[in-house]
Amino acid sequence: MLHAFIIFNRLNLERLKPSEKYKMIIMSFLITAKLLEDDHFTNGAWLPIFKTDIQYINRLELFFLIDTRFNLIVTQAQLDAIRHYTESSSTLT
Repeated sequence: MLHAFIIFNRLNLERLKPSEKYKMIIMSFLITAKLLEDDHFTNGAWLPIFKTDIQYINRLELFFLIDTRFNLIVTQAQLDAIRHYTESSSTLT
């Protein structure tokens, strides 16, 4: 989940509409699953979530990859920084 959050934040979010941001959040999970899991869901398995056709999902995936410049690698240091941030934020409440 942290991996998906990190790569989502690599998108140029300023030019996305709110409805597009929602789709890109889901896309970040789809791409992360493909990257990290040997036995991942196909794009077709995501059809009920997106409520659209496979071609649209494929275009969203390609848009995501191009917009992030295919930069999908997340380092241990990045994961640790997010964990530290979330842990310190949760102790403030």
